Amino acid sequence: MPWLAFGVLVPVVFLAGLRTGRPLLTAAAGIGLSAGIEAVQAFVLGIGRACDTSDLVTNGIGAVIGGLLAAAALGLVRRRATRRR
Repeated sequence: MPWLAFGVLVPVVFLAGLRTGRPLLTAAAGIGLSAGIEAVQAFVLGIGRACDTSDLVTNGIGAVIGGLLAAAALGLVRRRATRRR
C-alpha cells in the first residue's frame, strides 16, 4: 500500500511545481506534507493508523520524482522559448 501514496504524490508535486514554477520547493513541501501525515498517524491514537517510516521514504521518493519531472518540463519550455526569439 505504500506505493499508492507514491503514485499520488508524483502528479501532485509535478502539477504544483509547474503551477508555481518552483519544483524543488514543491518537492520539499511534498516531503514535509508526508512527514506531517506520518506524525499525525504516530500521535493521534484514535484514527486506527500506524506511523511507518517506509511510507515516509516512498512518499519522499514520489515527491522528489514529481519535482524532478516538473523541473525537466519547465526547462524544456524555457529552452523552447529562448529558441523562438
